[in-house]
Amino acid sequence: MEALEGGGDADAIELESGIILNMGGCVGESRRELFGERVFEINETFNTVQFLRIVVEEDSSVQEAEEEWARCMEEGGYRFANPEEAIEWALVIRGTALAPSPEEIALAVADADCRVASGIVEEAKKAYARLNDEKLRENEQILASWAEMETFVLERAGEVLGVTLTRKP
Repeated sequence: MEALEGGGDADAIELESGIILNMGGCVGESRRELFGERVFEINETFNTVQFLRIVVEEDSSVQEAEEEWARCMEEGGYRFANPEEAIEWALVIRGTALAPSPEEIALAVADADCRVASGIVEEAKKAYARLNDEKLRENEQILASWAEMETFVLERAGEVLGVTLTRKP
């Protein structure tokens, strides 16, 4: 783990948002290589965008759909509070295998069926639309920065890899 994330507090930097960014190990090295001098700016913007996703997850209609999804999954023999837990479990099931196991496929099918039955995807889309009307206008500059940073990161990754990468419109 130390090779991956570094060791000790010397490798950790606290961002303005209060988030601790680990700059040690190969993770920190790849961040510095890819993001260059903009590593802190990019991470702050990412954290803001993640906050907007959390706001959607806290929307009451999304939470109701998530509860319905959980009931549906339980009827199928699975106990997860939300789709993220199911995804995390699927990653555990997968382990280091390259192909999905029958257990992982069964979980994915149950998840997809329950997403449709619960309407969770549609409710999340509606919540994002409501958020668009409320929060996105407040964060217009952050989102513009995010779009610009995505372009920067793609160009930088292309430089590191020696290829040309472009963002699809």
